[in-house]
Amino acid sequence: MVILSSHVKNEVLEWRRSFVNINDSINLAACSQGALLKSVKKAFSKYQADQIEFGNPWDIWQQKVEELRSLIGKLINASKNEIAILPSVSASFSSLLSSIDFCKNDQIITTDLEYPTTNFISLAQKYRGVETVTVRNKNGIVSSSDYESNITDKTRLGTVIHVSSRNGTKFDLKEFTDILHQHGSYAYVDAYQSLGVLPVNVKNLNIDFLSSGTLKWLLGASGTAFLYAREEVAEKLHPTDIGWFSQQDPFQFGTEKLQYADGALRFQSGTWSVPSIYASIEGIKKILEIGQNKITRRIETLTSIVFDELTKNGFTVNTPESPENRGGIIAFEVSNPMKIEKLLRDKYKIFTSARGINLRISPHFYNTEEEVLKTMDALVEIRNKSL
Repeated sequence: MVILSSHVKNEVLEWRRSFVNINDSINLAACSQGALLKSVKKAFSKYQADQIEFGNPWDIWQQKVEELRSLIGKLINASKNEIAILPSVSASFSSLLSSIDFCKNDQIITTDLEYPTTNFISLAQKYRGVETVTVRNKNGIVSSSDYESNITDKTRLGTVIHVSSRNGTKFDLKEFTDILHQHGSYAYVDAYQSLGVLPVNVKNLNIDFLSSGTLKWLLGASGTAFLYAREEVAEKLHPTDIGWFSQQDPFQFGTEKLQYADGALRFQSGTWSVPSIYASIEGIKKILEIGQNKITRRIETLTSIVFDELTKNGFTVNTPESPENRGGIIAFEVSNPMKIEKLLRDKYKIFTSARGINLRISPHFYNTEEEVLKTMDALVEIRNKSL
């Protein structure tokens, strides 16, 4: 039985007051879409109000972009100059790869636990003569030794997903980035499933490039992502997958030369998804307000309950048992994940996320122990009825 102090209970109840209709359903799908903050809902209205009042508020929009860059920098311990705002992680990674001057038979090393966009974009580099080496997982984990054994003197860049979308496995970023740097390779991190769950300090981890979106755990909206590029590395690169905001003067009509913007801005593309920018600011503000370490402890408490209850009830769990080796996702096998996700949503008002053979439960700081236990009861009931 879970016993919480009155302080923790009151704190969670206070957090929940920040969300829209939080008591009308159980949202355990933060790995796909977090619950809706009241401040995010207001931010969408503010976007409309600004357009109605000012007509063409480009100055306000640009101020919002700068505010978001500053907040992201604070979140990951980077300078604002190291943050580029892009529409997606796919766009971020594509722009990054376009900047690397690959030679024929150079290599990218990745794993089969990455989000598909990393694999797809890496594989597409074959048309530039680049080979992609994919390290396969063993029992849901890619060891650093297996990863390193696939690195050669042709490896130019290695990708590491901090927390795998497939099964919630957490990679030791420092271990992997150190290995890549020892071999003279760049280190790229996909942090979409970790930011908002785990603290990330890009300086301490010695990361060259990191990308994430503001959806999911960061409580923002779709259409906004970012690329962190270590300043001293970014200045040496010249991306070709760019747009007008990648240049020193975006309004230089008829130009006959490129003048890249300083730092990470050179990776930026075209016009942003401005409504999403408004929303994403509010999401990250909430994460910073509560504090990443406090959120991490809260999620560890809830995921431990999920793991224990699933195991106790005979489900096959594909996420590592130790909190040290996982993020905020608990992935487990069910007979028809998409069908079960829909049934939980439509009959029980419980939101989860299906991927492959797994159903994923991903609680955030706003969830309660009671919600987790109700979800377990629903899963057992569904399973028993199907037997």
